[in-house]
Amino acid sequence: MRALGPGSVLTALVLLAGGLAEASPLTPHRAVYDLALAPGSETLSSAQGRIAIEFYGSPCEGYTTRLRQVTALQGRETPSRTLDSNSATFEEADASVLRFRSETRADGITLEEVEGSAERTDGETVIALDQPEDARLVVEGAPMFPTQHIVAMIETAQAGAPLLATRVYDGTGDGRTVYDTLAILGRALPEGAADAVAAPLADLARWPVRLSYFEPGPGERTPAYVIGFTLYENGVSSDLVFEFEDFTLTGRLSALELLEVVDCAL
Repeated sequence: MRALGPGSVLTALVLLAGGLAEASPLTPHRAVYDLALAPGSETLSSAQGRIAIEFYGSPCEGYTTRLRQVTALQGRETPSRTLDSNSATFEEADASVLRFRSETRADGITLEEVEGSAERTDGETVIALDQPEDARLVVEGAPMFPTQHIVAMIETAQAGAPLLATRVYDGTGDGRTVYDTLAILGRALPEGAADAVAAPLADLARWPVRLSYFEPGPGERTPAYVIGFTLYENGVSSDLVFEFEDFTLTGRLSALELLEVVDCAL
């Protein structure tokens, strides 16, 4: 999973087109995360919210992710603000095509609305935007798409490698940015469940992940934002941490429903 930060639309991994069908199986699921403000913020006095994610699909039919995040922020010296983000993506099973749609609203006013697709062809990725305006961009190479990225992180962790650096495109923001990312993958955590909500995941391998997103550009750069989470081998995440310049949000897994896994065998 790739999770959302306030005001930006997701997530929270290297496979080329055709790799997903052979990769680690991902479990369709619905999950809810309760957001809270971590101690130490200099700009916010309080923050609370919720992320709801629905992920379904299979290596035979592709993958769909729907996500909604609502966050209420109260500044120490500024009025309260409520951010509401909706996004939906569909990714072909072979990672050849990504379709995406997202909208971010602040206090009921639309800030961003993005819709389009990205397709790999002849060693490059073609991005076609319908919103906020018609545009066509050509990106050299094949940056990873979101589900592909999750699979690659799982496989990197299973191999015992501590780092995964790759470019990622998910259609967020203005739909034009391909992020440079660095995932730091910790050693596998002991099996078990932290609480009753995570009990269905108790027998699965899991790893701590710290994932940084960088705006493209030369030289040394600081991350645009950093996401921490526990990643399970079936693609579910828990223990979310969103690190921004002035504050940090935590996301506790408060509800989880594992859905039926589709068997592609004929």
